[in-house]
Amino acid sequence: MSIIKKIIFISLLTSISYSSYCQITYLPKYSKSNNERISIESVELTDNYTIIKYSYNNNTNSYRIMSIDKNTKLIAKNNSYELIKTVNIPISPNTYQIKPYDKKKFEIYFEPLDKGVEIFDMIESNTVYSFNIYGIKINNPLKLEENAPNISHEFKPDKNNKQGTITGKATDASGIIVKKMRKNAQKEQANSMTIQKEIK
Repeated sequence: MSIIKKIIFISLLTSISYSSYCQITYLPKYSKSNNERISIESVELTDNYTIIKYSYNNNTNSYRIMSIDKNTKLIAKNNSYELIKTVNIPISPNTYQIKPYDKKKFEIYFEPLDKGVEIFDMIESNTVYSFNIYGIKINNPLKLEENAPNISHEFKPDKNNKQGTITGKATDASGIIVKKMRKNAQKEQANSMTIQKEIK
C-alpha cells in the first residue's frame, strides 16, 4: 500500500471512530416537570446532537394540541444549547392533535452538550402551557475511562413506562464480546450509569 493510500485509510478510520461516539441514558431522573403526561424515554449524546426521546400519554377523553416552540433550548452551567430539529412533533405555529387515550412518541434534537454536563433543564417558555423539564440527570463524564470496554445497551420499557428489561454487552477493542447482561429494571434504575456498573 502506498504512503498516500495509508494516510487516506488512517484518516478514514479516525473519522469513523470519532463520529461513532454515543452515550445514552434511559429514563433519566429529573426534579420537576410542568406536564405530567410527558415522560423522557432517553437522552442520547452524539458528536452532532443531544437527542431527547419523549412519550406523551393523553389519558383524557379530549383531544390535545401538541407542538414545540422554535426557541426551546437546553440550559446548563450558564450555557444554552439550541433546538436543531424535531421528529413526530411539529414546530409552532404548526400543531398536531392527539386523540383521547392515545400515546405519541417524539424526538427533539439539540446542539451537543459539552462533556461533563450531567444536569440540565429543557426550557420552552415561561407560559403556563409551556413544555419545561428541570434538573434532568444523565451520564456524561468529562473524560471517558481509558481502555474501558465498549458498552452497548438497550432498555425496553413496559406499556406503563414504569419498568422493563435492560440488555447490554461489552466488547473489547477487536469487537469480541467480553460480557453480557440482562435484567429487569425499575424506572429509577434504568440509566446508563447503572448499566455500566452491572456489565463490568
